Amino acid sequence: MDDEQQAIERIVNAMTDEQQAHFKATIAEIIRCYEPDGPSAVLVLGYEDDPIVGISTINSDVMTSAKLLNGAKDFFNMANMHDAPPKEKFN
Repeated sequence: MDDEQQAIERIVNAMTDEQQAHFKATIAEIIRCYEPDGPSAVLVLGYEDDPIVGISTINSDVMTSAKLLNGAKDFFNMANMHDAPPKEKFN
């Protein structure tokens, strides 16, 4: 078994049951991207305190990836504003 496979097994074995369930669901979604006519995906990987991110695309060209990332930006903007006070309270 190679080092990468051992590292993956070590990480998965250290996960809680909840983390493993989330991991399996995430992998199932990613696998669907490899089906004919499957969805596209853009994985954004990075560390909280590092402004540099890595991007991995699956079944996605540059335009599709840009559209997906714009949709994600809109989603997070909406989620952040959901509990924000009305703008009148900022004046």
